[in-house]
Parts: sequence; C-alpha cells; structure tokens
Amino acid sequence: MRDHELIIQELVCDELNRVKKSLDEAGLYFSDVDLTVRNRKPEEYTSEIAVYFYRHNEVVDVLEFFVFIAGEENASAEDTRSWVDKTIAQIIADASSQNAAN
Repeated sequence: MRDHELIIQELVCDELNRVKKSLDEAGLYFSDVDLTVRNRKPEEYTSEIAVYFYRHNEVVDVLEFFVFIAGEENASAEDTRSWVDKTIAQIIADASSQNAAN
C-alpha cells in the first residue's frame, strides 16, 4: 500500500511543479501534498491526499481524493494523473476568471 501512496504523492508533486508558473500567474500558491491515513486496518485501509490552494493567505480551493478505500486502490497512477491534471487546470481557470473580474 505504501508504495502506491508514495507514487501517487510524487505524481501530484510533479504535476504541481509542472504548472507552478501558471499557478503563480493566477495568483495562487499551494500547500504541501498531505497524505493522511484514515483507517489502518488492512481490510478497511483508507488514505487520502489533500493539497490546499491559497490566494493572499486564504484557501480558495482544495484538491482532495482517496488513494485507498477499504483496502483497495481507488485509481491507477495514470487515471490519477489525468484527473489531477484536469482538476488543477480548472482551479487555474477559475482563479484566472476571478482575477479578470476584479
């Protein structure tokens, strides 16, 4: 389980670093990639990742998803990468729209 969690955590870090310039341009910065284990029993093992996005010290969005649910992988690394890419792109688009409206 731990290997898959580390792969997913690294994948999220890589994607955030890849789009850091776009996040900066949108006026956003992000927290560390936080991995939390919600249940340690093997048959119920549940873990999730959360990343908080900020503008001026205020949380404006959260990227949050389960890595394991009830002892099973929630998604493959490739599926997770695709979802993370799309979600971060939407967070940037939303922030850019808010910037344009102000």
